[in-house]
Amino acid sequence: MSKYLAISLLSLLLSSTSIFGQKQAVLVKNGQPLYSITLPANPADTDEKAAVLLQSSVRKMTGCTLDIVKTDDPTGANTILITSPSSFLPKAFKTHLTRDFEAKKRQLIDDGFLVSIQPDNIVLVSGGKKGAYYGVVHLLEKYSGCRMYAPNAEVMPSKTTVSWPVLCETDNPVNTIRIVNGAMTEPNEDYRNWQRLNNHIEEFANGYYVHTFNRLVPWETYFEAHPEYFAWMNGKRVIDQLCLTNPDVFDLTIKKLKEEMAKQPDKKLWSVSQGDNFS
Repeated sequence: MSKYLAISLLSLLLSSTSIFGQKQAVLVKNGQPLYSITLPANPADTDEKAAVLLQSSVRKMTGCTLDIVKTDDPTGANTILITSPSSFLPKAFKTHLTRDFEAKKRQLIDDGFLVSIQPDNIVLVSGGKKGAYYGVVHLLEKYSGCRMYAPNAEVMPSKTTVSWPVLCETDNPVNTIRIVNGAMTEPNEDYRNWQRLNNHIEEFANGYYVHTFNRLVPWETYFEAHPEYFAWMNGKRVIDQLCLTNPDVFDLTIKKLKEEMAKQPDKKLWSVSQGDNFS
């Protein structure tokens, strides 16, 4: 055997050992569940949906069920803890965390997530909103080969063993809102969440998603007494759009927005936009 062939074979053997010798967290082995899923006693709705997604996906792949446990005093043995940045991590979960875990946790934003996988426990930290759900999808796609191509077209590979590598990964969205309107996304929450999309009902104030001029300064209320509040078009005032050069229109818009925002204080997105018409 030549020296170069021997070196090549040795390199291949070492690389194979490093791949197959990598430490893993084994969720299911030979069709038997080895892990559970842990939530707070009163979890956020989206965090609970993330736990159910993980449970159902593992069941589709293996036929077995990971129990979901709700408790504010979890143990660290063989469980996937879904939590938030502000929640206290019991000592059992801190033992093997990477040094940069706390720094990464502080950087999380809404819809972001941080996952730390060790052989004996997994911590999934949600940055808020749908972070936990997106974290579960990330793990299922990247490390279990799962896919959801359409609401009625998903891939859940048949397995007797499900394992994920030891790692610490984080992800934050680049865009605050990701809306794609259409027949596939609008009525299908599971598909929409898997694809990390939003819809306007979730994000925008009720009644204030685009084309809102007439809600803010309705022509039915103002046109007769104040036609100057409305657009001049082809030699006359029209009810279809507002006159944006009129300072009173600006003041009325601000006043109306303040009144409406007081009714929906949890909503952060309000559309102020012209009507969708030929004027």
